[in-house]
Amino acid sequence: MPKVPAPELIGETLVGQVFSLRDTAILVVGDPPSLLTGQPLLFAGSLIARYAIPMYAPATDAVIPGLLVGERGGFLVGREAWTFIQTKFQLFPRADVVGRHLDGSDAQVFLRELDLARPVRVLVYDARQPDSAPVAEVSGLIVGTGAPELPALLVKHLPILPDSAPLVKPS
Repeated sequence: MPKVPAPELIGETLVGQVFSLRDTAILVVGDPPSLLTGQPLLFAGSLIARYAIPMYAPATDAVIPGLLVGERGGFLVGREAWTFIQTKFQLFPRADVVGRHLDGSDAQVFLRELDLARPVRVLVYDARQPDSAPVAEVSGLIVGTGAPELPALLVKHLPILPDSAPLVKPS
């Protein structure tokens, strides 16, 4: 029997800042716009963005996949597992997904327990402590001046907010 590989949580390292804005967290890469002056800063520095797939139940939880175990054997890890889950989830509902829950605890769920119709959740971690709890779950991205090229998954799963528009809808 082949050896089961260790899960490899995909993550993309970048330098940025996380600001708190009315009960939501916004990731800023590059120089922050003046609109954020005076807003609470949750984190600044090197961070890791990770992607979690929501679960059907409980609907408040999600799993950051790191390993896919086929129902008849076979293993995929890291980005290869992520791509397979996103494109072929309907073919192997009994496959196991091994990774982490949002609280950092180990997760092992059937692929059919993941709700791939809901948006992917983006979490940011302190790059110095990648196995700790996330710094925040971010719901938007501001690309400031001087920002480097951004990872494709980050741009795909996090809406880019124009830095000249109001950041949060008025209450």
